[in-house]
Amino acid sequence: MNTAQQQYVIREATPDDHGAIYDFSLIASQDETVPEFLRNAGEFINKKVQEGRKGVVLAYYDQELVGLIDADLMDDEIHILSIYVRIDHRRKGLASKLVHSLNDLFPGYSKICATAVTDKGRKFWEANGYVVTQWKLEKKLV
Repeated sequence: MNTAQQQYVIREATPDDHGAIYDFSLIASQDETVPEFLRNAGEFINKKVQEGRKGVVLAYYDQELVGLIDADLMDDEIHILSIYVRIDHRRKGLASKLVHSLNDLFPGYSKICATAVTDKGRKFWEANGYVVTQWKLEKKLV
């Protein structure tokens, strides 16, 4: 059965997902399409799940972890920290499904915020109904 026919299982992470998140983070850490500062986020995501903190959503396909979104639930806003879909599951709508799952899994928040670090990322967020509301400016220090 191909991915178009088989369904993704999207659910909130639990401490039982520790091993799958660890293995998944190893794959993400070697993916050069991922911004460098996000490549080692797996350790922090796993710690968050182990501590029972909410905001991590997983996507499984054929019992394999293939996508993850990490968000902070703050006051009345959800702040997306990172999203990663395994390369062989990209361009199939999975990242969008993960984003849309936040509203279903964590109802009652007034808005969801995301930060794009690339032009491709900005286009993804805009395609999912997000609008740019501020600019982030940086200055590299020598």
